[in-house]
Amino acid sequence: MKPTFSIRTLLLITVVAAICALMIRTSDWVAVLGFAVSAALIMVAVHTFRSTQNRATKGVCVVFFVVAAGVGWFAVVDYSYFHEGCTHCGQHHFVSEHRVCGLAVRSLRGPTHDSYLARLRTDVGMPCQHEYERWHLVRAWGLVYCARPRIGITCCLGFDEEYYNERVSQRAQEFARNNPDAARELLEHIQQPGGYDEMHDFIITMGQPDGVWRSDSPQPSIEPISGTQ
Repeated sequence: MKPTFSIRTLLLITVVAAICALMIRTSDWVAVLGFAVSAALIMVAVHTFRSTQNRATKGVCVVFFVVAAGVGWFAVVDYSYFHEGCTHCGQHHFVSEHRVCGLAVRSLRGPTHDSYLARLRTDVGMPCQHEYERWHLVRAWGLVYCARPRIGITCCLGFDEEYYNERVSQRAQEFARNNPDAARELLEHIQQPGGYDEMHDFIITMGQPDGVWRSDSPQPSIEPISGTQ
């Protein structure tokens, strides 16, 4: 009588455990659970199919194998869509990935979506030292079923090329060349709560035919933000 537990079985269990450990880091618990269940069902179905001579039992094993393989496909393979945005200036882009066990096998990054603050910082010669945060928006399990997560997002309603136009860009560069300390102070104020109002005041002023920027109200002394040194 052949032993029911062999080195081959131990090796398969080890491989499944290693893949589960990987998926815990790269995917989520639903995918890990689905893969573990599918792997267990496949091993039981294959073992039973090989050890029985009953045709009906073999047929049941085939059905279990197909169902388990389908569960494994949906747990392991997915198409995911991500939003990656800078936590400092709001510049962002989207990334689509085809993944296996949570690891990207094909990745496509979309175009960069600018923000007023990113554009302003570039124009005044102090570009943002971007720190991107990734949000998982959509996951198509098995490349078919969209669920968990399935998040909608509104993008780029706040950027207008006519608003921050070439005149504003040139005036901002000229302002920074002539007033480097004032430009640095402006960026520091913008990064504070409520500072975006001052940024828009600056943009509107720079867009005027003879606009000259003056800070009318005294601002508190604050520490320089990252990337403005």
